[in-house]
Amino acid sequence: MNILKPILILSALVSYCAYAQNCNYNINASNFVSQIQDNEQIVSYHFEIRRGSNSNNCRTFRAYFGKGNANSYSRKVFNGNKSINYNIYSDSGLNNVVKEYGDANLGEYVEGFLPNRNSYYSFTVYIRVTNLNSVFSNGPGYYNDLIPISFYGLKSNGDVLYQRTAYVNMQIIIPRYAELSIGPVGASHDPSNTNYTMNFGTIQNNESMNASLIVKGNVGFGIYMASMNGGKLINNNSFINYLVSVGNSNTTSLNNPGQSYYMTQRNNATSQAGESFPITVQLQTLSPNAESGNYSDVITITVNAW
Repeated sequence: MNILKPILILSALVSYCAYAQNCNYNINASNFVSQIQDNEQIVSYHFEIRRGSNSNNCRTFRAYFGKGNANSYSRKVFNGNKSINYNIYSDSGLNNVVKEYGDANLGEYVEGFLPNRNSYYSFTVYIRVTNLNSVFSNGPGYYNDLIPISFYGLKSNGDVLYQRTAYVNMQIIIPRYAELSIGPVGASHDPSNTNYTMNFGTIQNNESMNASLIVKGNVGFGIYMASMNGGKLINNNSFINYLVSVGNSNTTSLNNPGQSYYMTQRNNATSQAGESFPITVQLQTLSPNAESGNYSDVITITVNAW
C-alpha cells in the first residue's frame, strides 16, 4: 500500500518599504534682475528657506545649482542668438562657482541649518555681471537664463535626500545708452572728460574756436545744447553774442537762457571708440563801449539715447 504524505510548503513574502523623509521645505526666491553698468558688478542675491517638518533629518539642508540654458558652468543669459557671460558663486570673493548635485565639491553648494520646524534660513549667493564695454556690440536688450536650484535634506548619518527644486529666472539687461566726452580737437573718447574751457584770449571780432565732442552709444542719439547766458559771453553789463554749431549742423544762437536746443543726431550705434563731432563757437561783434575784463558763458551739452 502506498501511503501518500502530503507536504505543505509554507512561504512568506516579506517586503520592505523605505520612505524618503519629506522635509516640507518652503522656498522663497524671486527672479534675479540686474542692469549692466560701466563697471563689472558683484551682485548679492538672497533666498529664504523654511522647514516644515519635525524630523531631525531636516535640520540641515543643501542647495545645488543647475547649469542653466548654456548646459555648462560657464553660464550665459540669452537673447535670441546673442548671449552674455555671467556666473553664480557661493562666496563674495568669487572663488567657488555653485554646481548641481553630483558635480559639486565642498564650497560649491550652499548649506544651512534649520534647528526646528518653521524656522527660517536666509542665504546669499553672488552673481558676477559684466561691464558695458564687454557687450557693447550686442546692442540693448533683455537676456535671460533659467536656473534650477535643488534642495536636499542632510541626514544625521551623512546621507542626502532630495526634497524639491525651485526655478529662478536670471535676467540681465543691456540698457540703451549714450555717453559723451569733450576735449581739444582730435581728442579720444574718455567718459571722465566732461568739462572743457575754450579760451579766446583777447577777444577779436568774428573769432572762432573749435573743440571735439565724442559720443559713444549702442543706439542712435540726439545732441542738445543750453546756454546759461542765452548765447552771450558776459562781463558785468557788457556782452558779446556768439553762434555755435556741432558737426554739420547749422550755426545756432542759444538765445534763451537755460533752454535746450537740438543740434544734431546720429541714427544708429557708434563704434566702440565713439564718433567725434566738431564743435565750433564763433564770436560776433563786440560793442565799442564794452568793458574790459573776462567774458564767459557755460554751455551744457546733453546726449539723449534713442
